[in-house]
Amino acid sequence: MVQMVGAHHAWLEARGPKLVLMGMVDDARNRFNSRFYPYEGVYPTMNVLEGYFGRFGLPLGRVVGT
Repeated sequence: MVQMVGAHHAWLEARGPKLVLMGMVDDARNRFNSRFYPYEGVYPTMNVLEGYFGRFGLPLGRVVGT
């Protein structure tokens, strides 16, 4: 299962603005892709998805027990 999160934090402390770390993680395969953005929204989300798919391909799912 691949999960996406947007983490709002003062990542740069007092040296810069508050940013959002948009990230996708696949715990089963230990894969992670992330990037900083000034806000959490549709365009940052699509950009992170594009980066994840470009790097690792599309996630595949299987139905077990059928």
